[in-house]
Amino acid sequence: MTAVLTSVGSYSSTEAVHGLLKLVRAESPVLDVTYGNGTFWRDTDFRVVGLDKNPGRARHVRGDFKALPFASNSFPTVVYDPPYHPNGRSPSGEIVRYGSLGTNCASLKTEFLCGLSEAWRVSSRHLLVKCQSYVNGGTVQWMELWATETLGEPFEWLTTFRTNKRISSQWKTVRSLRRNHASYLVFSKASRWRR
Repeated sequence: MTAVLTSVGSYSSTEAVHGLLKLVRAESPVLDVTYGNGTFWRDTDFRVVGLDKNPGRARHVRGDFKALPFASNSFPTVVYDPPYHPNGRSPSGEIVRYGSLGTNCASLKTEFLCGLSEAWRVSSRHLLVKCQSYVNGGTVQWMELWATETLGEPFEWLTTFRTNKRISSQWKTVRSLRRNHASYLVFSKASRWRR
């Protein structure tokens, strides 16, 4: 694991999550409301409760991150890594490979904010949110801005980049910057000056 993070760097998602949680002295148990394959938690010393809607991937609890089955303030630390594309299909009609959220960009934002509010509700101290903004149909989907407009100024903000971002064969012309980064925002319910 990386000992000291800089605000921008080439870190794996595991390094980013662990580095930020250690930086803010996040407490266990950590509720991961979008557990998926558990990628963040390989070789971890955090006690993690994994929630996923898919019963095959729900480590501990099956549930929807937009309606969490927990009381308010029931976990000191919550991690939220929502899908960042709306439901879609390839030109051949196949469902897209990655998880999706909403049926279009407007519903993606609504569902992202619903999940964000739920994650904030059940957190008693820290909420770590992974955001991946992108351009779809000429419109930028600014997940970082959605999060800060809802929860205010984050306590910490880490931007990670990767050099080998997947490029779709459907993209014949490019009219926007290629976004090969993710942002990790940590929001704190504690005083801004205490970690």
